[in-house]
Amino acid sequence: MNKNKLIENNNPTPLAERMRPVSLDDFFGQEHLVGRGRLLHELISNGKIPSLLLWGPPGSGKTTLASILAIVFRLILYSFPPCYLE
Repeated sequence: MNKNKLIENNNPTPLAERMRPVSLDDFFGQEHLVGRGRLLHELISNGKIPSLLLWGPPGSGKTTLASILAIVFRLILYSFPPCYLE
C-alpha cells in the first residue's frame, strides 16, 4: 500500500477503512478459525469455501473477513447496516 495515499488529507475514506486487512495473512484475531493450519484458512487457501454465516459481537472481524473472502474469490460484497435488516 502506498504510504502517501494513506496520509492524504483529501481522501474521504476513513483511515480505518483504508487500513482494513486485504488478506488472511494480515487478518488479526480469530486465530482458532483463520490461523495457519486451521480449517477455515486451509479451505480458503485451497479455494474450497463453504457457505458461511458470520455471527458475533461488533468488532469481532466479521465484515473484515467477509471483505477478504470477497477479494480472494473475486466476489461482490453487499453489506447492510443492522437497521436495514429489521
